[in-house]
Amino acid sequence: MQEILGNILPRFSSNDQEKLKKGVDFIGINHYISFYVKDCIFSICEQGLGITRTEGSYQTSPNGKLASLDMQYINPKGMEKIVTYIKDRYNNIPMFLTENGYGQMSHSNFTKDQYLKDFNRIDYMEGHLDSLLEAIRYGLYHVDRATLERTPKLSANWYKDFIAKHRTETFFRNYGGRKLVEII
Repeated sequence: MQEILGNILPRFSSNDQEKLKKGVDFIGINHYISFYVKDCIFSICEQGLGITRTEGSYQTSPNGKLASLDMQYINPKGMEKIVTYIKDRYNNIPMFLTENGYGQMSHSNFTKDQYLKDFNRIDYMEGHLDSLLEAIRYGLYHVDRATLERTPKLSANWYKDFIAKHRTETFFRNYGGRKLVEII
């Protein structure tokens, strides 16, 4: 890091260094969009976004469906991948999703009704929550690689019972012909 960032890397006091030796209590994740990333330190990259030493020398390319904001590509699988990566890389340290959401540009010609019927935001949230569910389910099922049959493990049943015990009410609402599940 010192070689890449040089003088902009903060200096740590001896007290800070001692605190850092103990590790971290949790990791916070801000996830909105996903990109494919190419390492430009060991690969040849074209000049463009991210091609500076202070940003870590990387190059991105879009991954997913283009949203209403410039350069916001929606790829819910990115949520699953980052959560699984953090879990595996940092020995299952507690993690919190500190930020996530769908940005929408203002359109001067939109009516109030058009703003209120935000189906793209519903798709975004539904996709990201489904991906989180997949990350949570990871390892709860045995997958027969030959047939791809999934069989729940004992832990899957325990998790199902845990969720059932800790929810108070489930009901359906109908949004523009689409049914969504809401858990309170």
